Amino acid sequence: MARNVWIWICLGAVVVTAGAIIQIVADSKEPTSIRSKTVVVEFRAGGNALHSNVSWTSPDGTRTYAGELPLMNTKGTQGVAYEMPPR
Repeated sequence: MARNVWIWICLGAVVVTAGAIIQIVADSKEPTSIRSKTVVVEFRAGGNALHSNVSWTSPDGTRTYAGELPLMNTKGTQGVAYEMPPR
């Protein structure tokens, strides 16, 4: 009786492992045109303060903003965005 239990446990482990391997192989065959070469990271600081200091890390180093909130970009919309390579 105990032997039959171990057979089912081993069979279950084989099925789970095979499923994981199939998923990994399927993910690796995804066309590279679908994968993004860059990601957009956006930093936002909301609120309505007249004086604020906001710091964030960008691809070119640490940036600091001192002024009114919400944090606005040069286009006049809220937030600051950077394109970066995915990790």
